Amino acid sequence: MIKALKKVKGFAKAVAGKYSDFKKWYNGLPWYVKGPLAAMGVGSDLYSIWQMFH
Repeated sequence: MIKALKKVKGFAKAVAGKYSDFKKWYNGLPWYVKGPLAAMGVGSDLYSIWQMFH
């Protein structure tokens, strides 16, 4: 899951900031990027992912 996110443009910058900015970045991803990530369950675990980097 994290491996897939790291391949998405802007991930490193987004996860380094506030959680609200990270969530806004994720929600702003195009459907063709967010779709596969959502299928892996990324969308339901955003806070835990963000927390791992802080």
